[in-house]
Amino acid sequence: MRLTLLIIIVLFASCVSKKNVATQTHVIPSEIYGDWVVTELNIFPFEHLDDCGKLNLGTIFQFTDKRQLKVFNSEMTQLCNYPQSFSVTNNKVLGVMVYDVGIMYTIEKLSDENLTLRTTRVPTFFPQKRKKYSEGFEKDSIAVRIETEGIIIKLEKRN
Repeated sequence: MRLTLLIIIVLFASCVSKKNVATQTHVIPSEIYGDWVVTELNIFPFEHLDDCGKLNLGTIFQFTDKRQLKVFNSEMTQLCNYPQSFSVTNNKVLGVMVYDVGIMYTIEKLSDENLTLRTTRVPTFFPQKRKKYSEGFEKDSIAVRIETEGIIIKLEKRN
């Protein structure tokens, strides 16, 4: 009896989890394709990958129709990453695959002319030192701010 009940619960749980996966959509919104220029940041500088180093205003994100993301300096003379594949889940999550690692951005806003991304990934160049407070040790305040608020990256479509 217990075995039968256990089997029913496992089957039910697996059906529920498959249903949740099935409701996710991976359609790329057509508005995302093209060249986007970083016009506003709440934290300077930011980092896409450590290969790109410190990125600032004027950085260009290029989304191609082959589902590749390229990141350039402001003059588009230097590509700072190898072309990376990207996907969009439920029009809210931008996933970028870098080798076998994924970087996630939340899409806060997307229109024909504006794109706003949020990431809580702390750049490797920010200090990861710990400061001692009366209640123990905490990360440097910039890292805490990034982990809680995120880095907001506002971009405009480039003509």
